[in-house]
Amino acid sequence: MFFKTNNPDVLTAWDEYATNRTNLRENADAFAEAFNADAVILSGGSDIHFGGIVFRNNSEINRDIWCKPDRQFKTSNLRVRALKKELQEEWKAEKAKWVELYAMHFPNGTRVKKDGIYKSLGFDWGNLFFNGFGAFKHNDTIYIDTSISIKNAVEILGSEYAEAKAIHEKGVGP
Repeated sequence: MFFKTNNPDVLTAWDEYATNRTNLRENADAFAEAFNADAVILSGGSDIHFGGIVFRNNSEINRDIWCKPDRQFKTSNLRVRALKKELQEEWKAEKAKWVELYAMHFPNGTRVKKDGIYKSLGFDWGNLFFNGFGAFKHNDTIYIDTSISIKNAVEILGSEYAEAKAIHEKGVGP
């Protein structure tokens, strides 16, 4: 089913989420840049979150201090402690840098919840367990593709949704 809404509560929740998502991405990128790495942002049904860093040049990373990249997202983490005693000071310095930059770039945490959008539409993220959800904002209207019953929105034809999505993807309009 397809819906659209220009309900002020939904638009406010959408804009707040979009702002917080942009801020998270900018902070994650700045954090990762300090390590000559790229940030990984992961998305789920209930939120998006900072998932770690991926080093740009893995061959230059000291694996006695950093774990090898994980298989799924290729992110690396500091080891719990250095593998070699003579690298303990280097590990402590890297750990201090991580802690300081983490506090600086993520003062509000590393997650951005989608709950505000869902609540403004009359459901919670648990409803997504058996249902899909897609949405975008175009010309101060939120267009939604889901099989969930939506409050604060009107059902529209798939052709209207497809037309709005095509225009949105071309980047035409606000």
